[in-house]
Amino acid sequence: MLRSFSVRFILTAALTCVLLSFFVGCGRTMGKGGSPVDLYVDAVTLNQAGYPNQAIEKLDTAIDKQQDFSQAYSLKDDIFQQMQQYEKSAES
Repeated sequence: MLRSFSVRFILTAALTCVLLSFFVGCGRTMGKGGSPVDLYVDAVTLNQAGYPNQAIEKLDTAIDKQQDFSQAYSLKDDIFQQMQQYEKSAES
């Protein structure tokens, strides 16, 4: 029951952001642009929604923009471990 609530919450939050992007303009951060923190938040959302490869792409872009962004490196490592890609995890 708690898991289904979490899934509903994540889906509702994602849908809300998509809808707000049309009215407020937060959709700008969902593209290649945006600050490293915006890209990190996008990566967290994508990973939680089951899109780890897209999350890694966002993290790579965030790291390109800010090479000392330790949280991005850490999340990238965690995602590779979840995907059981241990060699890539060690490289990140």
